[in-house]
Amino acid sequence: MANYKAMPPIVKGKAASSNAGFQQNISREKAMGDPTKQAVKVAYKEADNGMKMSPSTKHRKRCG
Repeated sequence: MANYKAMPPIVKGKAASSNAGFQQNISREKAMGDPTKQAVKVAYKEADNGMKMSPSTKHRKRCG
């Protein structure tokens, strides 16, 4: 079993789309050993999930 330090949980929701939450997610993932590209990808995914969209915006995003 790997010995992991106690890490704060990943920032989710609306806080993940703020600059501070985004940076915290990147630094957390990098501390866990992920490469920078993967850490940024995870942070963008959480930030995108945290943004609220109206139903019409969701439709436009899906349909182009």
